[in-house]
Order: sequence, then C-alpha cells, then structure tokens
Amino acid sequence: MSRGHIEFVRMDQLPRQAWMPQGRFSGLCAASLSSDRDSGAETLVVEARPLWRWADAVSWHHDVEIFVLEGVLVVDGRELRAGFHAHWPAGRECRDLGSPSGATFLWMAGDRIASDEGGGLTIIDTSAIPWAPSPSFEGRSSEDAGPGLGVRILREDPRSGAYTLMTRHAPGWSDPRLESHDTWEELILLEGDYLMGETGAIDAGIYIFRPGSRPHGPQATRDGAVWFCRGERRIDFKFTEPSWAHGQVARYLRPDDGATST
Repeated sequence: MSRGHIEFVRMDQLPRQAWMPQGRFSGLCAASLSSDRDSGAETLVVEARPLWRWADAVSWHHDVEIFVLEGVLVVDGRELRAGFHAHWPAGRECRDLGSPSGATFLWMAGDRIASDEGGGLTIIDTSAIPWAPSPSFEGRSSEDAGPGLGVRILREDPRSGAYTLMTRHAPGWSDPRLESHDTWEELILLEGDYLMGETGAIDAGIYIFRPGSRPHGPQATRDGAVWFCRGERRIDFKFTEPSWAHGQVARYLRPDDGATST
C-alpha cells in the first residue's frame, strides 16, 4: 500500500495527540499528515512544549528528516530555528533532543531506505543557501522553468535521486499547464499564496501528498510563494495544456475578478 492522494490539508487545523515513537513516551504531541502502514513511512507535524527534552539515544531503520517550522529545537547541542533541516541516515543514532522555548516541526520517516549518503547527522540552515535557477530535469529544461523559479537543494541521494528541496516562485509567476511526475511528491506551502489548479487558491500551512502520475495545475502566485518539497527519485515532468487552464490563471492573477485565497 502506498500513501494516498492528499491535496488540501491545513496543518494548523489537525487535532494533536500524544506521540510515542517506537512505543516510548516522548512528551510530544503530533498529527499525522500522511502514512503508509505497510512500509512504516510517515510524515507528522510535531509540537514540543517549552523545556521539553528527550535524552535517550535511538536509531531508525529508515532515513529520518526534520524541518523546523516555528520555535527552537536543540539537537546534539545545536540550535535549529525555523527553516533548519536535519537528516539522519538509516541506522544512525539520534540523541539529546530538546526545546527551550517550544517548537513545531515536520518529522519525515521512511520511504528512503539505506541511503548511500553515509555519515551521521547533517544540519542545514536553509536561509544560508542562495536561491539558484532551477536545474534541467527530464521533460523540463531550466529555460522552460523561467527566471521566476528559484531552487535550494537540501539533499539528493546519489543512487536513487531521492530529493529534498525548496522552491521560490516570484510574484506573478504562472504556468498554465498541468504537470505530472513518475515520483510521488510531498509539498508544504511555507510562505505566500498559490493557485493549485482545480483545488483552487491556497495559502501558507497547506500540506499535499501526490502519488506518482497524478496531474496537477495550472499554477500561479500573486505575491510569491516558498515550498518545501520531497520525492522518492529524481523528478521528471510531463505536461498537458487543457483549454480552461489559461482562463483559470488569468482570473487568479487579477484580484478584481474576486478570486481570493483561503
């Protein structure tokens, strides 16, 4: 069983409950965003209360990633603030987690088994990575992506091509096509506004999980947008351009037409 299609989830509206990783009390509350019961893969939004600490060392059979949304998380003595990303390869120890003032973060485990990256814990301050033009992918060149799309690549597995990255769309950016990919993709809108095709207008805090080959679009942003993105292999693009898509984009980009974000 793979994760199902999730196109519109507001993370701040999901009820939290006590989270017990590996059956042990952790002192954390979490809400499941998506999961695969067969493989154990899951993505959670997790809340740590002020002065929470978990000093036990633990390791997982799968890669684990964390992305801090709010507050401060301390990992192995290092402070991770909003926008920090951490990664443990499968089998590497995670120890001494805590939060002096509280934190909200994404916890992403599974899907990527036994990565070839080697080493131990890696921590990245994503704000220190400059935005770069989108590279070329199968089915979409860098020129086709346009100058309004910037990318920060956080991780890329050399064997599978599995990736974690961020994208930034400039104000007024749009693409009237519907796109699909062979890989599943997981997305969180971190900042801004966005038109996501038939789903309609969305704003920051929205979570999406799409199985492979699921068409989506057209896409546009009025004021700009920043996304956090993951996939199980190097992404590819296939496009269609339905007749209604250009009108959908035009209506969204003209606020006097009454299109508003949720």
